[in-house]
Amino acid sequence: MPSAFYVLPVNIRPLFPLAEVYIVNWLLKDIGEQVTEEIVTVSCSDEKLQLEKKENGFLISGTLKDVPYARFAQKLLVLTGEIAILLDLKKAEMKHGQNLAGEARDEVYFCNVFVENGQLISVQKKQTEKKLRYLGALTRTVMMAGALERILELAVNYAKGREQFARPLHRFQVVQQQLALLAGEVAAAGIAAEYAATSYGGNPFSKEIALAKVRVNEAAGKASAIAHQVLAAIGFTHEHTLHHSTRRLRAWRDEYGTETDWGLGNSTDRIIITNEELRIVVTGDGCRKSFRKGGIIDERFTFFGRKQYCKNSAESPGKFECVQ
Repeated sequence: MPSAFYVLPVNIRPLFPLAEVYIVNWLLKDIGEQVTEEIVTVSCSDEKLQLEKKENGFLISGTLKDVPYARFAQKLLVLTGEIAILLDLKKAEMKHGQNLAGEARDEVYFCNVFVENGQLISVQKKQTEKKLRYLGALTRTVMMAGALERILELAVNYAKGREQFARPLHRFQVVQQQLALLAGEVAAAGIAAEYAATSYGGNPFSKEIALAKVRVNEAAGKASAIAHQVLAAIGFTHEHTLHHSTRRLRAWRDEYGTETDWGLGNSTDRIIITNEELRIVVTGDGCRKSFRKGGIIDERFTFFGRKQYCKNSAESPGKFECVQ
């Protein structure tokens, strides 16, 4: 399953909700429903629909904002309490909108739309909403990693081709420094996204997904600023392709949780890292403190998908090695 995420970071502007199609079908599969071949999207807004009980079903009314590509989708998956519903968008009224990147984010309005009892899907509210949040964060993370790679490519090519003071921009040390910082952010984001996608198969609520969204969000802010500095004024023009990636990064950064939402907010899904996990990632030192009294292999840790264990050094008894 994680390999499916790697089709997302593409340098195109799709006119249908590719990521949302994945999300909806994974959710349908997890709750035991048949996946669909239709173009579907999902609402991640806090607004809820009102259900009025009738003899053979329900009347549904309400407004959902910022629905991705609703104008191009056939159906919309909505979570309302302990119920999931696939609603036909032909029965909805729609007000077209867009996000900062110009992608379709529409307002969908349902007025007394009748849904039969057989169309209602019973779900566990908290678990399904949490899975939607993590799936959304994961897809946005991978998409952002792809956009960051595109930004690096554009910046490097521009620095090689643009000359100033009779030499290419990339020959200036200050530009080299900025490109190096940009490459570092892109590499870190790519690794975080890869580990997040890999971890999903074993645990859909893994800490790697939350950490990856935070890390890629941070990289998006830094990388966008550096890329526009390198390209200067031309990077801000509508005709140049750089803004197609940087504006998407700004828009996707806010979807399915910001850094504050995942790390410091009041969300029940905020990241909790143990002292030992923090020490491992800061020092890269495995678990030396826990292994003072020996033992070939005593404990194993996983952080960002990286498994580590410590063992006694054969050459120097009492000295511990970290092995991945």
